[in-house]
Amino acid sequence: MPRPGFYNDNAYRAYPFIEYSGETLPYGLIVDAGFIAGLDCGFDSETHTIWIDTVVVTAAAVEITFRTDANDAPLVFSFLRAVDEWTTIYSESESAADNECADEPIWSGFIVVGEVDKIVTTLAATTTFGQNFVIEPGRIQNLAKSYVRSINVGNYARLVVPPCDDAAESEVIDLENREIVINATCLKNKIRLKEGYNCRITQSDFVSTIFVTAARGAGQSFDEELCENHGEIPLDQNESKPAGSLFYSGGPACKDLIFTINGVSGKNVNIVGGSNIAVGVGAAPNSIKISLNSNLQGGCNE
Repeated sequence: MPRPGFYNDNAYRAYPFIEYSGETLPYGLIVDAGFIAGLDCGFDSETHTIWIDTVVVTAAAVEITFRTDANDAPLVFSFLRAVDEWTTIYSESESAADNECADEPIWSGFIVVGEVDKIVTTLAATTTFGQNFVIEPGRIQNLAKSYVRSINVGNYARLVVPPCDDAAESEVIDLENREIVINATCLKNKIRLKEGYNCRITQSDFVSTIFVTAARGAGQSFDEELCENHGEIPLDQNESKPAGSLFYSGGPACKDLIFTINGVSGKNVNIVGGSNIAVGVGAAPNSIKISLNSNLQGGCNE
């Protein structure tokens, strides 16, 4: 059996606020509330809070503004003073202006009001509360990192073989900071990932990750576009092949570099640098480095 008077005790609870002062915020103006911090809210449940900031009262309406220290977007609830008791009022902020993929509000929420017209008579036209009345953390749902909103598709810029008559030094490629060529952004709704030529896609539920890797013979067994372009596909619809080459990356075919050198094969193949060509030991084990060097004499050999 409940203890006597338990129901009346609720009239003096702070809920849905952590702190409550009857002298400044009348009891019963807001009897319940709930908030959703979206992907762009930047809300950290350990450090951020939500509080009632201001209440503006006019002859016919009430406007209550909530704020959070996670971002600068306010959440404004507007309703008539004659609203019925226990009415639920909803509100949502604008979407993030600096995120082109965002189409949902930064954050949203609801409040349930009491006898508004009787209660607001004790308030000034505009009352600012600052951070005195903080919402109970249990009334906040944080969606940070909870789902994938959209997918962007891109690839690293292709390594291109320079033409023979380019006597400049070979460009040093920073593999960790290569340019990424963007193919598509903000892909949403029903998205299907399909394994292409020599491609393998695996999913790990344990770490909530999808892995796209290369694997010989995996995925699609034949790719007409890939075969027509000698094992390459354009990074984007505007990419063209360098002059004098059948490949987007320029130079000879990969199989020629692996099995033969300029059509010469054998157990031992000696590589000697020609005009403007330097041959040396590569940084990786069992590798050689062939680069252009303008300090070497001679012109371009056809």
